[in-house]
Amino acid sequence: MKLRNVFLATATIIAATACRIVSTLPPPPCPIENLLLDKSLFHEEFSRGIPDKDSAPARFGIDKIGVGFGTMTKGGAVQDVYLGGSTKEAQEEFVDWAKWDFSSREGWTEWYIPGSFNYQSPVADQYRFACYKHIASGVETCQAIGQYGPYLIRFHTNLSTILTYQDLERMLQAIDEKAARCLEE
Repeated sequence: MKLRNVFLATATIIAATACRIVSTLPPPPCPIENLLLDKSLFHEEFSRGIPDKDSAPARFGIDKIGVGFGTMTKGGAVQDVYLGGSTKEAQEEFVDWAKWDFSSREGWTEWYIPGSFNYQSPVADQYRFACYKHIASGVETCQAIGQYGPYLIRFHTNLSTILTYQDLERMLQAIDEKAARCLEE
């Protein structure tokens, strides 16, 4: 019985401390949903999934959301948005993501920046973009990771006949515009 009381007292103290820490965090510049792309940027064959906090796979930050866009035969795209507890926390996590997300993978070429694509974010505090190809199929996949204040945004897509470098640039610009508006609020 004493052990149970000690456990309950410890759990109560931990919960109270966690609530106090969370309640002292400053409010985010904007809701993370405001940073998601909408379907209007994609070809009509794409459908947009329902934004979901569980579809953003990384375990980072105090809030997260992800959304997918896809076609039946011409690939898709995924965008994940994460809110860190602070800008410093997001800066540190970006470094890890840039190493992991752009590491070599068996069956794929090395990461490269396509010669015909030169978009660099003018808004992000830290930014990385690159593509690689699946050797067997030739499918080209590109991804961008940006740190915008306390937010980390990852965008990952397969290029196809209906999703080109021009489309990709327009989408990355839209992410930057949404982040800039958010941080100005």
